[in-house]
Amino acid sequence: TFQSPGDSGGYASYTIDINDYTGSFTGSIVYHDYSSQGIVLSGKADINGTFDANYQDFTRITFSFGSLSMNSAGLSVTLVGSLSWGFNYSASSETLTINMVLIDNTDSRTYWFRNYELVTNYSGSYLTQTVSGQYYDPDYGYVDFTTETPLVASSGHVWPSQRALKSTGSHNTWVR
Repeated sequence: TFQSPGDSGGYASYTIDINDYTGSFTGSIVYHDYSSQGIVLSGKADINGTFDANYQDFTRITFSFGSLSMNSAGLSVTLVGSLSWGFNYSASSETLTINMVLIDNTDSRTYWFRNYELVTNYSGSYLTQTVSGQYYDPDYGYVDFTTETPLVASSGHVWPSQRALKSTGSHNTWVR
């Protein structure tokens, strides 16, 4: 078991088991009022993934949590679910997948990200992204979103410059 202090207080303790032959690893992180950059985490997260010894970097990492509290100025939520990130070096692409419920601790309202997936492909001076998934808001219901064709963004720019994200709601209403 190892410990890491938060830069603004608290600490995280973690254990990790690594298979030196395959690069796969499993473990857990317990946050004890771990505070960094204005965010305070408390609770446990399980972690698993793969480390590529050739590239000296992670190629897959997944965090799963049954009840992880996150607090900052004006925000107090409990997170339940998982975040998974993978990088394919030969294809220069990465995938972020989110299946998570956010519970607002002030009013117990729930917000969901279901099968949210963001795939980014890097190519020289630009990147392309595809987005898909579902979001639930307790006031407005479900919204399904997808990219019909990949979004295109130039390196160094925050927002895509080409294509569109399509959102579909109840009664087959949509916006692009």
